Amino acid sequence: MSSYVRRLVSGHKARFYDKDLDVELDLVYLTDQVVIMGFPAAGLAGFYRNPREEVKRFLDTRHGDKYRVFNFCPTVENSYPSSTFYGRVSRYPFPDHHAPPIGLLALATQEMAAWLARGPDYTIVVHCKAGKGRSGTLACSLLLRLDDAIAPPKLQRSYNASEWADERANEIMHEVESETENQRRTLGEESDIPPTTDAETSADEQESPSSESKKVESKDKPTTGLVSRNSLTVPKEERGTKAASTVEKVLKLHSSRRMRHTKEKQRQGVSIPSQRRWLRYWSEFLHEVAPPQLQLAPSSTSRSPKARLYNVKIRMRDTGGGIQVAVVKVAKMLIDNAPLGYSTKDRGAGDVWVSLARYEDSMVEEIEKRVRTGAPVEYKEDGVTRKDDMFETTKWDDKKMVASFARLGQAHGTKPELTKDSVGNIFTYDLVPVATSDWVDLGAESEESGRKSVPPPETNEGIVLESSREFRIKLYMGQVFMGWIWLIPCYHLPQPPAKDAPKTTVRLPRSEIDFPMGFGALLVDVELTMAWDLETLEEEPPRAIERSESRESEPGVSGVLGAAVGNVEALQAARD
Repeated sequence: MSSYVRRLVSGHKARFYDKDLDVELDLVYLTDQVVIMGFPAAGLAGFYRNPREEVKRFLDTRHGDKYRVFNFCPTVENSYPSSTFYGRVSRYPFPDHHAPPIGLLALATQEMAAWLARGPDYTIVVHCKAGKGRSGTLACSLLLRLDDAIAPPKLQRSYNASEWADERANEIMHEVESETENQRRTLGEESDIPPTTDAETSADEQESPSSESKKVESKDKPTTGLVSRNSLTVPKEERGTKAASTVEKVLKLHSSRRMRHTKEKQRQGVSIPSQRRWLRYWSEFLHEVAPPQLQLAPSSTSRSPKARLYNVKIRMRDTGGGIQVAVVKVAKMLIDNAPLGYSTKDRGAGDVWVSLARYEDSMVEEIEKRVRTGAPVEYKEDGVTRKDDMFETTKWDDKKMVASFARLGQAHGTKPELTKDSVGNIFTYDLVPVATSDWVDLGAESEESGRKSVPPPETNEGIVLESSREFRIKLYMGQVFMGWIWLIPCYHLPQPPAKDAPKTTVRLPRSEIDFPMGFGALLVDVELTMAWDLETLEEEPPRAIERSESRESEPGVSGVLGAAVGNVEALQAARD
């Protein structure tokens, strides 16, 4: 019964069965040295997730004392003592379904690469809760950093029996094709068989698992530092193209290993758009085409210029979305009239509004400082306990790690713009920064209604942002979540920064929005208007709410309504 429940919870993710140990786990070998798994649970959670003791037996038997576990769950979400795996546990926490601070990719992959550099028998085991989004993001980040390790496993131990049989069959077929191709070449012009071009042959060799394995075998141990991998003689355009193609290659490998193979289209392993966007950011940094404002390189000694966000335009259809939207409309009506314990003055003049949030400033600054310093990874005398471990305690992740710092809404006196296309009506909501004191009850329209009407601001000076810092835009319809977006401004603003540069519009279609469900199913796109601010030096971005105060200052739902509109994991699972 428990095995059936665990398979059900795993969904479309691949599982691993060890016949000798008679153990089946939500686990895969991404490469021979990189293992991805779901959370090793105990107690009741072990009934539907990976049982912790079985995980331990599996790893101990297969990898002895040469594996290290990397846990990406905050303690407020899931935790276990490091002694579970003999102290060989490192934590790099960030919230479920979110993109991490960009510097965390550098910090975590540095230690991963250092552990693997001990020898070919050393293995890292990465997990979050489901072992998909966060784990996939960090595992892919590691492969991008190593660059030469982007290849499927080549050892039999890394495959299920059926997988290994398929792999061997593919290799035999490749050998037959190669032999046939050699015969074609020797036949030359006398043969009726058209010869294969050099370009086609080269492409086949690049896609061949065998050829990839040979490449990996010929390389030295992986490097651990953020060293340059590109000669300055390589044109920037070529480096940019390589950065993009490498990301696609890594994502393809991860999806092929982490997700079950079906007759349908291959499902994505890292499926959250912001996490995929982060991998592009990271690859551009590694290939030296990232914006110079990013505070990760050792040469980053001065503060980056500020940016400003002036408005957010949200375009939505008025109909569609099927039963999902119909259910959420009913839930919204109930929520709007339910006493859930928070103020109804948390939004602008209309139903549609957004909140901005970011990670705790001091945590991000500490991460970036450590990355810039580039200190080597060192362990204590026992060889497993990390020295100067930033996340050794729960200082940074015992509460919510993301805090709201600003909101945008419709100014009073404005209405959404109505346009039409071949499908139907589209409403465009133009959201601007609104001071907290100017936010009024949802639906207020005039003084006659008994509520204060606030005129639109005469000037829109925008919201000050750190151009090199990640921030989140969370979309709402009334009190119901519609989706969110993580961005780093400097990646989307023109380079180099110029004082009189025009404002930049960044358009993100629905496919680039995280979890566009419920009312989010009606979204067409979101447009952000941003610009460099080279004159503001001392002004700081709006203060994020302290974690001790934090409930994120955003609506919350509970019970049945929470299941209907607020539980992202359940909705995503249903969508998958």
